[in-house]
Amino acid sequence: MQAFYLVYADFRPQRSNFAMNLKINGMRKLLLFKEIYAEAFRDWTFRMLTKYFKAYSWFCFALLILVIYAFIYRVSTGFVFA
Repeated sequence: MQAFYLVYADFRPQRSNFAMNLKINGMRKLLLFKEIYAEAFRDWTFRMLTKYFKAYSWFCFALLILVIYAFIYRVSTGFVFA
């Protein structure tokens, strides 16, 4: 029985850490990618909101100027507001 076990032990599949190392390395790469992505876009939302609100402010200002112009035009042409 001892001889059979020695022969069998040589041919049975060895449990290697290949799968575990693959998982760990994959997870490290994933975490590294996540960290790089998070660092790249950390201040992105603030910048985008700032630019968006600047554009929105200019748009509102332009509409306000348009309304004032239309009101002055109506008053100057004698439009009756009754």
